[in-house]
Amino acid sequence: MNIIITGANGFIGSALVNHFTRFHNVLAISEKRVSKTKFCLSINEFLDESNISRIKSFAPTHFIHTAAIAHKKIKSNKVFLNKAKYINQLLPSILYSYSNKLGIKRFIFLSSIGVLGFRTNDNEYFNECSEYNSYDFYSEFKKKAEKKLMKQCQDSKTELIILRPTVVYGKNSPGNISKLVNLIDHNFLFPLAMKDNKRSLLYINNLLSAISKSLNHPIKSEKIFLISDKETISTKDLIRTISRLRSKTVFIVKLPTIVFTLLKKLPFIKKRISQLTDDLVVDSSRFSKTMEWVQPYSQKESLKKCFSK
Repeated sequence: MNIIITGANGFIGSALVNHFTRFHNVLAISEKRVSKTKFCLSINEFLDESNISRIKSFAPTHFIHTAAIAHKKIKSNKVFLNKAKYINQLLPSILYSYSNKLGIKRFIFLSSIGVLGFRTNDNEYFNECSEYNSYDFYSEFKKKAEKKLMKQCQDSKTELIILRPTVVYGKNSPGNISKLVNLIDHNFLFPLAMKDNKRSLLYINNLLSAISKSLNHPIKSEKIFLISDKETISTKDLIRTISRLRSKTVFIVKLPTIVFTLLKKLPFIKKRISQLTDDLVVDSSRFSKTMEWVQPYSQKESLKKCFSK
């Protein structure tokens, strides 16, 4: 296979490059040079018509689009917001159209579980039938990108698969996981709710395996899939597991639920509090059944690989 990967210097994109360059040819799309590939272009160079003959000589067969401006980096000022909108909402459609022009067989778009919301209710879960419930700029951009792609693929020869991963963890993973590890390393005091929550996470190597399966496995009508580890874990158990693996002592204080109910009324910390107390459970069985995919790494094994010192 000859695979194009965007966001090739990001956490997921760089893992994909490392994974696929062992057996396949990779064209990396990144603003920074990617050392493991011989062929690397910026997004503007890739879309420049003067480079199309060079790209066609690569004979691309598959496209994996991971490039995005993440939640925490999206600012409210108009200039940056327009940039985030272009990258997260408009660019997927542009790249999909270009993929069709290049005769690419299949286009994989990494969306986000956030298009469905940031929490699930007790004894409920997200699946492919769950309704959109975007809650910030990032998830709204991703939602609109999904809808546009679903319309485009109806008249395109390039097959489309949209994957909605949960929070992805791995060695040196960015975002909330890295912040959690940093707090644990500094023996932070964690205030948690009396009732344990349930969270679905996704190990980076399980995601790589799922994407590999997505490239060539036959699909029929399904185009959107949720991806997560099959196991769930509470915030309390995640903290305790990581602290044990890193030989750290952490202190967990259980507070009445009413405390967190009141804190969640404050807009600027509502989502952070939800991550400590609420459920976010995903059923990814449709992907496993459709793609005949078996999760290669258990969550227990994965956490050990990621966070042991």
